[in-house]
Amino acid sequence: MEKKPVKSQRKHYKCQAGLSFLNFLEECRDWSLIEWNFKALLGDKLILLLKQHKAYWKQRGIVKWVTLGDASTKFFHAHATARYRRNLITQLYGESGQVFLSALEKGTSDLVGF
Repeated sequence: MEKKPVKSQRKHYKCQAGLSFLNFLEECRDWSLIEWNFKALLGDKLILLLKQHKAYWKQRGIVKWVTLGDASTKFFHAHATARYRRNLITQLYGESGQVFLSALEKGTSDLVGF
């Protein structure tokens, strides 16, 4: 059985469909002032829905982290691995433009940036 999208997702899909239709309509004929204003309002509504969606998932991740935290769970290990990959510095650049890849080179070089 296919999951039904939640109410906010349905609103998001409706806004996207409306904007797609208006973009198609724009190619066919000139618009009235009301149509331009409606497109602007629809675009603003879509941006608001996307911001709310992002905030929801951020809060949900925080709640999940608090409840599952440092327990030896699949969630914790996935989170720790993602954090490690995000914080890993893969290469450094020296003053003369050379690239340092190994840990030994990174520790003994004159560095400019990464």
